[in-house]
Amino acid sequence: MDIFRKKDNQYGKRGNVMTPLNWMCGICETLLCVLAYNHYHNWLGKSAFIVFFIILLFYAGMYIFYSIKDPNRLQTEEYNLESQRLAVISTGENLINFVSENSKITTSDLEIKK
Repeated sequence: MDIFRKKDNQYGKRGNVMTPLNWMCGICETLLCVLAYNHYHNWLGKSAFIVFFIILLFYAGMYIFYSIKDPNRLQTEEYNLESQRLAVISTGENLINFVSENSKITTSDLEIKK
């Protein structure tokens, strides 16, 4: 049973902030590269080649932006969760007491407003 659980968790992994951009650039760049190669001698191929490099520069710009602005967003979600877990363990914080003290529900919160 443990083998199946590990296998299911591998498919549930999330990437980083660049994952959707990776897919968009990968698909668009492949199509534009083929279009530029097949129609290189007319305007369609040359414009596809220009758009190819514009998308490539946009991707590089976004990577540089996130590496300067928030480098942790370039890590995978699994890595970020594991580093937070290790930080909590190393500092010895008691999250159960923290959550129970800050999340007290009163009866006024449960009343239905009409």
